[in-house]
Amino acid sequence: MVERGNISNYSGKVSSRGFLLRKELAVEEANRCLSCPSKMCKKNCPLGIDIPEFILKIKEQKFFEAFNLIQEKSFFPAICSLVCPVEKQCEGACVRGRRSNPVRISVLENFLANFCQNKEFSFKNIDILPKIKGKKVAIVGSGPAGLSSAVYLRKLNYEVTVYEKRKNAGGMLYYGIPNYRLEKTFLKNEIKKIFDFGIKIKTNVNIGKDIKLLDILKKEKFDAIFLATGAWTPNRLKVEGENLKNIFSFTEFLLMLKNERESYFEREKVENIAIIGGGNVAVDVARAAKKLKNVKKVYLIYRRSIEELLANKDEIKKALEENIEFVMLTNVKSFVSSSGNKVNEIVCTKNKLLDVLDSSGRKTFSEITNSYFKINVNIVVICAGAKSSKIFCGEPCNSLLYEKDGSLLINEQGQSLKIPQIFAGGDVVLGPSTVAKACFDGQRGARNIHRYLESL
Repeated sequence: MVERGNISNYSGKVSSRGFLLRKELAVEEANRCLSCPSKMCKKNCPLGIDIPEFILKIKEQKFFEAFNLIQEKSFFPAICSLVCPVEKQCEGACVRGRRSNPVRISVLENFLANFCQNKEFSFKNIDILPKIKGKKVAIVGSGPAGLSSAVYLRKLNYEVTVYEKRKNAGGMLYYGIPNYRLEKTFLKNEIKKIFDFGIKIKTNVNIGKDIKLLDILKKEKFDAIFLATGAWTPNRLKVEGENLKNIFSFTEFLLMLKNERESYFEREKVENIAIIGGGNVAVDVARAAKKLKNVKKVYLIYRRSIEELLANKDEIKKALEENIEFVMLTNVKSFVSSSGNKVNEIVCTKNKLLDVLDSSGRKTFSEITNSYFKINVNIVVICAGAKSSKIFCGEPCNSLLYEKDGSLLINEQGQSLKIPQIFAGGDVVLGPSTVAKACFDGQRGARNIHRYLESL
């Protein structure tokens, strides 16, 4: 085990495979917490974890009590501690961070998850409440919302089955986060724990094709369904040449990496890759692309300046250290092919920032006249966000579940307006969000399902 020294100035993520704090270092970091009455860190946590309280337990060296406080709200703390954008959530709200480094809440959460789970802590430690018997709930989608909902419902003593259309459970956790940030063996081990909790997971089952959605209710005799299908439909740039070969969406690119198809990029003799976008996904993809064999240049193209990037500062810093070239204040105008219908150039123009701010508080921009230039590439990955994923389950089910634009017909509780046994939550409702927000929405969906079934 590799141990850190004083972590107060540590700006990197804690690796699930190594950088575990000793108890003494965890207590030292916990003692930096001011225990301020405002609890801004808790207010900024999507899951509402009582952060000052669990840190107090660490100070007192009551590590299992501290972990239990987290586990009341978060079923996957080891994962959240590694992938949550903490600088925009708990650590970003830390009062201590106004004048110095914030308390490293993610480091402490990671320590607790590893320390307690290394002591054979599992979901078996969570009490199943003897309230509901003989009722079954199906979860469609095994991402953070689906898994969180499944654990919450199992805790209430429902029989729960999770359906996943891909080979591995985890959704965006597995297929949308590169290995260097969330190693897949580690993730599989985390997900495996829910089997011991009595939750069934059926992979390689495409609801709508292999099993009709309504047949889950009619033939399989489930009492309710929770749709947690995520946001997998990528947005397009809508520029000329976007349909050329070797232009991928971020979902396609990351799926290729997760399915261990790096050999494709080797066969294509890929040397230059361009990533278009400015969020965490774009930086993740850029860093993953840089690790591919034979790749020499990775460009990250964004229409605003580096100060307006939406990605975490820690991740931007690491990308710069890895010699990823940030091409800022740049618009993509078109993609060009010289042979074989494969992209080999991006035509761009430069932008200038304006003093006018947009609704997010960032500076707007305008295109500079006659500022055209080109970037030579072999691969392009577009990271322009994504839309909710729709289940194509045929009529009349489709028109009962969805609006014409593909959005779900649901009420404020996430319940279908036409088929009351069906609920939805996570990114399929929220749009692309953080793991913690998806987990919270999954638990919220479970509570609403529970209320509905109790009322029958």
